Amino acid sequence: MAMFGSNVPAKLKTVKGSIYEVSADGLVRTRYTGEKSVGAKNVFYTSFKDSETLLKLKDKTVDGGKVSLVAHDPTKAQISFATGEGTIAKPLVFDVLTQPVIQACPVDVILEKDGKFADDHRFHVGDYIVHVLHGA
Repeated sequence: MAMFGSNVPAKLKTVKGSIYEVSADGLVRTRYTGEKSVGAKNVFYTSFKDSETLLKLKDKTVDGGKVSLVAHDPTKAQISFATGEGTIAKPLVFDVLTQPVIQACPVDVILEKDGKFADDHRFHVGDYIVHVLHGA
């Protein structure tokens, strides 16, 4: 997956009307309600099917642990189920894209400057993309 500060600049619109303006080091997300959120996050894109899986798992816990999103390789990401004891169950691996395409979903992740996922593994999954306003 991309490292901190290496997003592919793009502007896109989701099915609910949110606008994402992605820069090399973060993004501005303007929700369809007008609310803005700005962050130094990395952004990648995944299929609608995989995004639904991410959303279902995002806030679940397993034996007192937390579901975590972790890097796997430049074109894959994985979801790991960390238990309270720190053991990892078999992860789910899914494809990721670095550039937006129609019907993919944006996923933004907080990374540390060293490129590692932040300790709390916060991430946001957006609605699927209906229009790429401009890309790299």
